[in-house]
Amino acid sequence: MIKLKILIPILCVGFVLSLILSPCIAAKKSAERANDQEPIYIPEEVKTVLQEGLAAWQGRQDIPFTIIKYLCFPA
Repeated sequence: MIKLKILIPILCVGFVLSLILSPCIAAKKSAERANDQEPIYIPEEVKTVLQEGLAAWQGRQDIPFTIIKYLCFPA
């Protein structure tokens, strides 16, 4: 009985610490991966074509849609 009184809080503390520390470890690993990647280089010709295309781009007017003015969430 005494073993359970000691074991249960130790397991709970370990579980809580694992939940707290897991995002920190994952963020550190993703930051290391981001630093290892080479920067992306876009040639000047491609940049100018993209800028011209974005300036002339218009939305498609042939797609019909309606705006819903109310929301009804089920209980």
